[in-house]
Amino acid sequence: MSSSSLYRNNEEFWEGSDGLVFDFVDENPPEMVFEDTPFSVALDVANQGAHTLTGFITLSIEEDYMCLVDDNNECSTFDAVDVYTTSVKDRIESYYAEIDSYSATIAALDDDDEIENLKDKIQEVRKNIEALKDSVPIAHPYKTKWFSLEGKSIFNYNGGTDVLEYKAKAKSAGRLSEEHEVTVVATACYDYTTKWNQEICIDTDINKMNIFEGACEATDISLTSQGAPLTITKIESHMIPTGTGYIRPMFTIYVQNKGNGKVINKEKIEHACTSTGLSSKDYNMVFLKEFMLSNDQLVYDFNGYDPTTGKEINPDGDGDTITCKPNPLILENNGKDYITCIVNEDIEWDMFSLEQAPYSTTLAMQFDYGYTLSQSEQITIKRLLS
Repeated sequence: MSSSSLYRNNEEFWEGSDGLVFDFVDENPPEMVFEDTPFSVALDVANQGAHTLTGFITLSIEEDYMCLVDDNNECSTFDAVDVYTTSVKDRIESYYAEIDSYSATIAALDDDDEIENLKDKIQEVRKNIEALKDSVPIAHPYKTKWFSLEGKSIFNYNGGTDVLEYKAKAKSAGRLSEEHEVTVVATACYDYTTKWNQEICIDTDINKMNIFEGACEATDISLTSQGAPLTITKIESHMIPTGTGYIRPMFTIYVQNKGNGKVINKEKIEHACTSTGLSSKDYNMVFLKEFMLSNDQLVYDFNGYDPTTGKEINPDGDGDTITCKPNPLILENNGKDYITCIVNEDIEWDMFSLEQAPYSTTLAMQFDYGYTLSQSEQITIKRLLS
């Protein structure tokens, strides 16, 4: 057996409903500190989903009783808004795309030497990513940290991990108190992706009048998870007759937030973790980024959205062969909703003819969104002298 057989099954990484998971490191912060003394706050962060993520983690503190300190061990101030360089972020994401490409190539190889060569290339790309991470500027690194973590893959079974550390100092416990309890809240905001592809049936025999031996039938597909907090739960297939001897395949895709946080507008993740904050319309916003049936001639590509109207830009005039609405999708209060995609009416191709036998083909889609969740820890600040 060649070593490449070890790298052939990637399905296990596309399970579960976690993306980013994080928690406070034991004793960081400690349960109790004395006033006017330094301590650290540290977070273990891990990407337990199937896709690369980039985002921010911000600490919220009770500034009357503690502070985050700068390089001079002095309490820092946070008047400006956090910033980061988009070009650097894009370069890091392109490096992760290289890793995905190398991994896909390895899964199809049998030559051990070629596999080892690509593994070396992956390690080089990871070094480049780490170097770029260090170059991302944050206006307030004492409060907000930018991070990027690789998803689970055949080369990283556990997903990317890191430890983010913040330096802090306790202030006074109060003139009339022996101690005071404060809460530290860590809020993460990151962008994520849910992908799915599978064989489905294009059932041209809508009236069941013909006999096609061994032909498939269109059925609904129930799903549980895709290695991401936003889960595609069901796909309904409908073959709509046109009256001209063809069908229009239509699919209703149901999604649900099954993670422990909230779905947000992916274009506003930096606002969600800074003092800028989010408006109510930025919550529960999901973009269907791509939808493809059979081949790259039958596609829908999202054009972006108008922040004023909250709707897709030019949804009917971009030359797509498939129409998907509504997009952006706004999840209901229970975190569920659906979007419908249909082959356009003027697509009268042989593959959709009623004279064509039912057949199986690939259906693929990608949802993009932001995600936010929080963790908190309590600290008791005690007076030095009674």
